[in-house]
Amino acid sequence: KKYFKKLPAFAIVLILATAAVSFISATWPESGIANLAKFSAFNLSDLAPQGGKILGTNIFNDFSEILTIAIAVAFLAMLENTSMAKSLASKAGTHSDVNQDTLAVGVSNLATGFFAGMPSSGSLTRSALNYTSGAVTRMSSWISGAASLAAVFALAFFPLTAYIPKAVLSSLVIAIALSLFNPRLIGICLRTTFADGAVLIITFITALFAPLHVAIFIGVAISVGLFLRKVSRPDMVEYTFDNGGQLKQLGQAKKEDKAISIVHVEGSLFFGAAELFQNQMKRLVHEPDIACVVLRLKNARHLDATSVIALEELIQFLRKRDRFVLISGATREVYRVLKKSGVLKTVQEGTDRSKGESNLFLVDNQNPNLSTRNALLRAQTLLGDKNAEIKIYINPNKK
Repeated sequence: KKYFKKLPAFAIVLILATAAVSFISATWPESGIANLAKFSAFNLSDLAPQGGKILGTNIFNDFSEILTIAIAVAFLAMLENTSMAKSLASKAGTHSDVNQDTLAVGVSNLATGFFAGMPSSGSLTRSALNYTSGAVTRMSSWISGAASLAAVFALAFFPLTAYIPKAVLSSLVIAIALSLFNPRLIGICLRTTFADGAVLIITFITALFAPLHVAIFIGVAISVGLFLRKVSRPDMVEYTFDNGGQLKQLGQAKKEDKAISIVHVEGSLFFGAAELFQNQMKRLVHEPDIACVVLRLKNARHLDATSVIALEELIQFLRKRDRFVLISGATREVYRVLKKSGVLKTVQEGTDRSKGESNLFLVDNQNPNLSTRNALLRAQTLLGDKNAEIKIYINPNKK
């Protein structure tokens, strides 16, 4: 491979190694090499297409048995295809379209399902072999497929697979896999963050003791779990104005009586963060001087059913304690989620819509602070005090 890059190095090695094993087995039978495990031969009848069993007496039992396996295979195929496409794209300096790649794998598996074919994906070893062999365009996949099809029919007539030792092909597969190793990228993963290093090490150790697909599933599950843990920890710190009009942390400034609390909510408010957000909010509003809370949701993202339920429970919790809750800076996405879920009615309770009253103020991209100003005017109207002072809660990590 080093000196003759255009030659099919792996095919040549496979042929030479198989020939060497056959020669040694015939010349020195006592060596025991003849006992090496080999592949089984096949004929044309084994290649006949078989239609999938769509209907049957035990169709519901079959469906329940294969559903979990089908989902696992589909997930593994998508993960394998995506990782291989990104790896080769980075080596070739091109861009990988994940959506298009996933669509292609899905359509191919849909087609093979009607002919009892094997599940397909962007194999880590076959794709790497194609790339290292000098593939440049998509036609390489067509040529590779056509060559493989011709080889399969040729081997059906000439059962040479019965002479190929499994150990030889296994060694070649390991050699192909080793070509994908990038020590520099592995070092980056180990040094960047604890989560990245933990996922890499745990997945590697699991692959030594469990099947590869199990190791991949465990690695993905740990990665997703650590990611959810990271993004599900909203951090809100109380800020206030000192006597000189400067914004400082409450511990550094002289505390004065306040009536309106503005809470900046930034980040993802999905199921993993909903409960923590709700608990933090309840702690913040336990101060007796706060009579109105303004939730600024301009930078809140990914609201789901759990976070919307948590928001509704928070509003009900505060109203039972005679506190008002207003929402400012709401994007169209936030408004749509609140309206579809029905929680918008809870937000707007106590308002006379015919008079233009509202407890929710949409963001104005031309003037982002206008919605908060309108919310403050609404809060002052509800409190009957136009001189009510303000507390501001923001994330100190955001500039």
